[in-house]
Amino acid sequence: VLMENVGTPYVVNCLYFCDPDGKTEYVQSREKMPVDERTPSIGRIAFRNVTATDVACAGYFLGLPEKPIERVEMENVSISCGADAAPMAPAMACGVEKVSRKGLVAINVDKVVMKNVTINGTTGDKYGIYAYGGELELSDSSIADVSSTAVKVDAGSTVTLTNVTIKDVA
Repeated sequence: VLMENVGTPYVVNCLYFCDPDGKTEYVQSREKMPVDERTPSIGRIAFRNVTATDVACAGYFLGLPEKPIERVEMENVSISCGADAAPMAPAMACGVEKVSRKGLVAINVDKVVMKNVTINGTTGDKYGIYAYGGELELSDSSIADVSSTAVKVDAGSTVTLTNVTIKDVA
């Protein structure tokens, strides 16, 4: 699969504008809420054998604090940000800022597994990959042309890198 000039080729968003106006506190809250029959649940999702070029944001995965996305797998994936990518919001959720040349973001995802993944041209962002919570496994992959940090994980996150090339970090 080849995607060209797609703003954000990989989006999984549990805070999607799904109620009448999409912006009620219940839908957009970043606070941990009780889990009930209204709580969305996303198990495993996989992206394989995909090339995405001239993107604004490499990918945006936004789970819920009370019900994180269980697992995102990316294999044989190549992503390159467009040199002239117009700023855009990578996901339809309140509080998501417009970005250009942003890396891959994973918030409230239990596990992200990336094998043979290349991310290039995220010079509009501080990070090539940003993981907030959960576990990140990156193997046989490369991150290049990043403005400051190739991989950032927050407290409570773990990262495993195997045979990963990081180059051209400013």
